[in-house]
Amino acid sequence: MKTTSSLEPGEMLREIRKVLDANSCRCEPQERFVLLCAHGAPGHDSFVQWEMEVCKLTRLSLHG
Repeated sequence: MKTTSSLEPGEMLREIRKVLDANSCRCEPQERFVLLCAHGAPGHDSFVQWEMEVCKLTRLSLHG
């Protein structure tokens, strides 16, 4: 998936969740277009956690 798209935000989130699921990443919605994501087991060196947000890029007429 690219980091910008002409997809609507809801559709973009569905695609993001599909990719996260395919890679065994967990995610929880924090706000309407914000996901809190994690991969691996807490307490292990390989554990990572991050936040993703879909927002409008006005000058480009895209979402990212």
